[in-house]
Amino acid sequence: MLLREKRAGEARSMKPIAQEVETQEASAVNLHQSAPPSRLQYAFDVVLPALEARVRHAMPVGSFRDYYLWGLNPANPYHEAWIGMTGLHQIVEFTLDSVGFPFSDAQFPTFMHYAAPMISYLNFEVVSDNLEFGLNDSASDDATYYLRAHLIREFTRVMCQRLNGDETSAGVLLAPEEMMARRISTYLQSISPKKQRSIAEAFLLQHPGVSPDSLENGLLPLLIMNIETAADLVHITQQHVTRDLIRKGLYRRYRSAEHLFSNSNLDLAQVVSHGAYTILLIPVMAYYIEMSAHALGIPHRLEHAVMNGDLHRALYQCAILVRLLNDLGTPLVMMTDEQRRDLVLHLRRHARASRVSNIRAFLRREIKQTDLRSLLTRIAKDVETGEFNIALYNLSHINPLEQAVLTFGERLGRLSRIYHQTDIALERQLQGLTETLGSDAISRMIRRAVDFHYEMYNRDYLAVNGDFAV
Repeated sequence: MLLREKRAGEARSMKPIAQEVETQEASAVNLHQSAPPSRLQYAFDVVLPALEARVRHAMPVGSFRDYYLWGLNPANPYHEAWIGMTGLHQIVEFTLDSVGFPFSDAQFPTFMHYAAPMISYLNFEVVSDNLEFGLNDSASDDATYYLRAHLIREFTRVMCQRLNGDETSAGVLLAPEEMMARRISTYLQSISPKKQRSIAEAFLLQHPGVSPDSLENGLLPLLIMNIETAADLVHITQQHVTRDLIRKGLYRRYRSAEHLFSNSNLDLAQVVSHGAYTILLIPVMAYYIEMSAHALGIPHRLEHAVMNGDLHRALYQCAILVRLLNDLGTPLVMMTDEQRRDLVLHLRRHARASRVSNIRAFLRREIKQTDLRSLLTRIAKDVETGEFNIALYNLSHINPLEQAVLTFGERLGRLSRIYHQTDIALERQLQGLTETLGSDAISRMIRRAVDFHYEMYNRDYLAVNGDFAV
């Protein structure tokens, strides 16, 4: 049977699934448990050398590459802080929890070597995601807004060229942007600038001849790695049954983000759809499902699920759920209608007395000055970093503020209904996928991907292990 969680008005309590029926390769597990230490350690033993090798091959030679290799070195006393700061630890945890669980101990080494290219890509994908900080809510003192807007457009253009088969290296294609990229701080374009700075200072103490600017302004090497590791995935999956889901999913991640940034006239259904593609669930899960099907001995059945669209429909529904969790946060998604009305009434009362007219500025103040932070955990992230958020799309242009708040409340209700309707539809889709595949392992993998983010987005993004998105 598929995992089926009890939905409630509050954050749910995850329960053991010890009675869950075993598949051919998947044993029952407890969602509260982290990956066994031996598996977690083995995962890093595989991923770190693979990531190091890719950096040595594709990242431009220089101080920043030396810094990155220093951070990846397990002998470095700052290594644990490094892999937490870059998101690598969370990416590995997601991989083990959501897609690694069906593999036996005998299969696990093969799985981790297969997973390493995807983990490497996701590790660098964080950087281009962070580059978008501030682009949806420009501060008056934001000196690099137009530089970043230009650079993200050029990055998207080059990424899509490489995904479509252009074999020219990203370093060559992005070379004209080098001077511009050097004017942007990678520290400030992150959710942990103080940690970024402190770890860089530790490196500089050990390497006094290195310029501090070469570390803080090392954006271009990271963007190059983001593009090259994405191109790696397209290259190594050319013979996969899921190859189109992977390549098109990667391509649409960047084109959909561009549409959301440049188009202010989309209706809510279009915003949700584009938003689902900017979450990387479709290509990521398609990549892992390919190997899972071979491990289960059902590649021919997987081909049928791909050809008839069953797998894409399930992954698209999964992506919608994760996008909504990412933008609203688990507490808002699970609010009752009554709780949501109370929240909107509270915000409207405060809006009437507010001296600000922009809803993002208003929500930043409310989250800082009231006890709403735990409820608006993901809204907090996006108004504090200036990121895109489905619930806030185009609301900054609505006046008076009280009307913007009222529209915000109505949108929360619509998005919450979309979440619950999609959750029900996904459950039906997964049941059909299980019948097509003759195994529930892949359906459980998709469900666990939702569960991982459900738990993640119940926490403050500033908490340890509190922010991650595929």
